[in-house]
Amino acid sequence: MEEANQSEESQASWDTYIASYEDGKPGITTLRMDLIEYAPVEEYPHLLVIGFAFEGQEGSGFPKEEDRDKIYEIDDAIIDFVSSNTDGLHAGSFTYDGKRLSYFYLTEVQDIESQVESFSNTQLPDTELFVDIEEDKAWESYLNFLYPSDEIRNYMSDRDVVMQLEKHGDNLESPRRVDHWVYFKNMDDLGRFSAEVAKLGFQTEGINETNTGEHPYQLGVWREDAVELDSIYGVTSELRELAQQFNGAYDGWETGIVNAEE
Repeated sequence: MEEANQSEESQASWDTYIASYEDGKPGITTLRMDLIEYAPVEEYPHLLVIGFAFEGQEGSGFPKEEDRDKIYEIDDAIIDFVSSNTDGLHAGSFTYDGKRLSYFYLTEVQDIESQVESFSNTQLPDTELFVDIEEDKAWESYLNFLYPSDEIRNYMSDRDVVMQLEKHGDNLESPRRVDHWVYFKNMDDLGRFSAEVAKLGFQTEGINETNTGEHPYQLGVWREDAVELDSIYGVTSELRELAQQFNGAYDGWETGIVNAEE
């Protein structure tokens, strides 16, 4: 597990997303995205989940604003305890319906329940912790639950671009040229895609042959659109789906900043 240990020290990549779960209730997942490069990790076959309940907001079940600092303090204490007393990896956390759960993969779990009980009694006497330990050699909880689906990752990618625009004072509602890139296996697929996106009002330009990978032919397309998150996600989703129909791969977008006063 040398690579993951190095990642733990210097390259850990954390991200957060919100999704809907049972009965449409929202949940917040925060996880180490970089562990996807190593999972499943044979040396860490045991899953430890430590959680606690709190009084959530009506409807969402998320922490109330006045309780957030306390909840994060408890969560940090749990993470510090596991990090100090086990050989483990903190994979992520899940906040849902008035509960906060932290996920860890461990090399071994001997005496962990008694250690958690002792920790709870001495460090968090006012918080009732619940603990679940199971064997998860395939890292199913990380791969199939914590790690986001393709659809959610695409949304996260668009979200990150929009957040950068917001930081620079962009007027997201203002339509402007938005450039997209799509890659294809051959020129025939590229041509058919070009004909279809033209029907949607896109202009095409910048055909390049990269001579790398399975999709060596790059096509640039652009159209004037607003870049509010839900709006631009609708645009990119349509382009992704259309690219797949012609054996292509959508590869993101960029645009210039439009300030509010412009």
